[in-house]
Amino acid sequence: MTVKDATLAAPLRKLLDEGSAAGQFTISDSRDAANAILGAALIATLTRWEDGRDTQDPEFQQAMTDQLVRSVARA
Repeated sequence: MTVKDATLAAPLRKLLDEGSAAGQFTISDSRDAANAILGAALIATLTRWEDGRDTQDPEFQQAMTDQLVRSVARA
């Protein structure tokens, strides 16, 4: 878990904290928000993989990125 946190969650928390401080993101807790984003990405990717669809497809990756950014972006 330490490696996962250092590699994935910590940089994402930093990004979320910076975006929140700049008024770009609406989050209450960067740790919870990062875990929610990572969890959503994991479930979507695993589901796509289990269905035999390409998880490296650029359209899928862009759609996931857009959806996850919208989940925290200030309206």
